Amino acid sequence: VGEMVAEAARGLEEVAGEVEAWETERVLDGEFDAGACAVTITAGAGGTDAQDWAGMLLRMYVRYIERKGFSCSEADRSDGEEAGVKSVTVEVRGEYAYGYLRA
Repeated sequence: VGEMVAEAARGLEEVAGEVEAWETERVLDGEFDAGACAVTITAGAGGTDAQDWAGMLLRMYVRYIERKGFSCSEADRSDGEEAGVKSVTVEVRGEYAYGYLRA
């Protein structure tokens, strides 16, 4: 009986993995979802506080990108006068990078 339960648990885990993969494919089925992308963050009006927030937002995105296993590099960056960034463009490469960042 114990073996049957263990086998059933393994089968359930396998099916759950397949369902998760199917759900991901279903959500990320857009024309460009499978490709790379560029993310641009602009501080806009608001001075030092807006530039500082843009810098924090950049760090959050970079952490997310790294956790997903994507690679990224800054294509363009304009630092803030006192803190943060005025604007930055990050190129993101990896399978479904655009889809995950769009979602």
